[in-house]
Amino acid sequence: MAAAPDENTPGATVHMSTEVAIGTPSSPSSTQNATDTPPSIPSATPMATNLPARWELDAAFPDSPTEVWAYWSLPVVPGLDASRANAVATRLGVEASGRSYVGEGGDSAFSFEGQDTQLTVFSDEPLSFAYAQNPVKPWPTETLPFESRAKIIEGFLESRGLLDNGYRVEAYRREDALNATVAITQLIDNIPLFETNPGQPRIWGSVDAEGNVNQVFYQVLRLQKLESVQLISAEQAWHDLLSGGEAKVLGYLKWDAVSLDRVLALQDWPEPITTHVSPGKVTDVVLTYLAPDTSQMSLNALPADSRQRLVLPCWAFSGRLGDSQTFTVLVQASLAADTLQVPK
Repeated sequence: MAAAPDENTPGATVHMSTEVAIGTPSSPSSTQNATDTPPSIPSATPMATNLPARWELDAAFPDSPTEVWAYWSLPVVPGLDASRANAVATRLGVEASGRSYVGEGGDSAFSFEGQDTQLTVFSDEPLSFAYAQNPVKPWPTETLPFESRAKIIEGFLESRGLLDNGYRVEAYRREDALNATVAITQLIDNIPLFETNPGQPRIWGSVDAEGNVNQVFYQVLRLQKLESVQLISAEQAWHDLLSGGEAKVLGYLKWDAVSLDRVLALQDWPEPITTHVSPGKVTDVVLTYLAPDTSQMSLNALPADSRQRLVLPCWAFSGRLGDSQTFTVLVQASLAADTLQVPK
């Protein structure tokens, strides 16, 4: 989602569930307040006024709701033990004895190696694991069509109760894995969760040439509703992006066009801005949720009361730069983000 789709990228399939674990906002007026007033999230450097000459908008401004929920990403439940890890292995159909080790951030993890499958359980609440054939097969040279791969990965996850909430099936954007894999984009209240690292999506799977599940990586969030927030339009966010208005820039990311390795990831606009912003074209504008990036760290590396745990709506302006690198700039979709009170 972060990268602009290529011309040959298959269309995405959207699935909605009537079961809601992370909440469809049926009553936005219901809020939860804390007694403290935490410091604001980091502010962004005002946008340089010469940006309109460097970026071209080639996308329509989408409609959006007037308000959505703000969420809080809860810590991983600590103390993963053999009993809890074995329950995950049983759920995934892996018959093997587990071996514990210390993972990233000092968290406990368990690895299982069966005759035909292998599994690493990083946490069970929220659920996070890596599943694979044993041994893992290389990317096949002859592959199944996208729709077939998507059906196989969906079937694997659905049969184990792992797709109970809204989701969207998309093509994995890495060119070296494009013909063997699919990515699953999670939806929060029908709004996609932004992939801060599209080269390693939160949920993805690969299929071998015979149509067997080869690998599955799965990582979801455990969310708590905070309060409903009013949204600004995509047009206002674009105007503020260009002119340095009220809406702050939450991030600017660039990826290598082939590997999708991140070339640059900034939480705030750099100074001077022209050092990092190349001429380019915005081809996609999407309302999305921005959550903590856990692709390179444990969620528990963040303090329990860190405002980085906020899961907030933002406008994602994506496209390609002149050097063919893909980019996304994320702009606040709610001006109330700075005043949100978070749980202690």
